[in-house]
Amino acid sequence: MPRLLLLASLLVASAVSIPGAAHAGPSAAGAPRPRTPRAAPVVHPTPRDDHYYVGLGGELGADILIRFGAAAEVAYRPWSRPLWFRAKAGIGTATNFSDGFRVHEGALGIEGQRCSYGIRFCWFAGVDAGVVRMSGNHGIRAEPYDEMAPSIMPRGGFDIGATIRLRFLLQGRLTWFDQIHELRPGLAFGLSILGRF
Repeated sequence: MPRLLLLASLLVASAVSIPGAAHAGPSAAGAPRPRTPRAAPVVHPTPRDDHYYVGLGGELGADILIRFGAAAEVAYRPWSRPLWFRAKAGIGTATNFSDGFRVHEGALGIEGQRCSYGIRFCWFAGVDAGVVRMSGNHGIRAEPYDEMAPSIMPRGGFDIGATIRLRFLLQGRLTWFDQIHELRPGLAFGLSILGRF
């Protein structure tokens, strides 16, 4: 019996001598769990809010004359909707392989766009209205010819790129020449470089 009392007293003394032993269970259970890192949110690209573009390019077209020349254009979008107001000026030459004419034109118009991949690929369609001035000599007698004719030009195509873009254009044309009393339809292809800001 004395031996049992001695063994019990040793066990009690050893439990008291170890600091924190009585509280090991609760403190371990209440310890905060490590947090797992959260994945970063996926950010999808959104279209840039551009309001201007300027362009310079060339056009090749035909009605009863073969036309080729250069054109400059500028456009402005006042709202967030993809509707642009544009102005165009061009200079070039028209010929029927016997007579040659200088061509100057100016036009105002509207243009709608639909873009994908941000603005890296955009379809466009619109219409311009303006005047075309043709001057030169024609006929066997090289008679002078100079006329300013109204013109309507439906247009469409696509452009690709970012700030600097490449534009492909298909343009129709209806021009009324009063001196010869003719409404001439025409078609033109264009290639231009745009800066979009």
